[in-house]
Amino acid sequence: MKAVVAGAGGSIGSACVRELAHSGWEVVGVDTGKQGTTHPVLVELERTVPGFRNLALDIRDQQGVCDLFEKERPNLIIHTAAQPSHDKTATIPYEDFDTVGALNLLVAAGDWCFPAWKIEHPVSAIMEEIANRHLAMCRGRSAHLALASAF
Repeated sequence: MKAVVAGAGGSIGSACVRELAHSGWEVVGVDTGKQGTTHPVLVELERTVPGFRNLALDIRDQQGVCDLFEKERPNLIIHTAAQPSHDKTATIPYEDFDTVGALNLLVAAGDWCFPAWKIEHPVSAIMEEIANRHLAMCRGRSAHLALASAF
């Protein structure tokens, strides 16, 4: 089984990497390592977690995310990548990991990984509508992504 963990160098992401690897999963991290605190964590994970590898990919890069999912075909996707400053996130909603990155992960997963699936995300209703519109318009096929709120 293969998992992709976006934000693998953060607190939650690195804990997910360790737990999944300990449980026998092959884990691919997706983290640019540009945040000052994430780079050393990624180096430590690559050194201590068997089979872990990180790709320095920005999840806002739509084509990069699609290429990653086409190649890796993960069975599980965990999105923990986020802007550490909520104030900054509020000022750049169209550039942020939480919106653009999440949408890229959703659409690529629908294209390459799961024909019908559920994902836990706190803004599920918004993301479900955006992803379904995108799939219908851009992919030229009928598809539906069902999202469930984590709350």
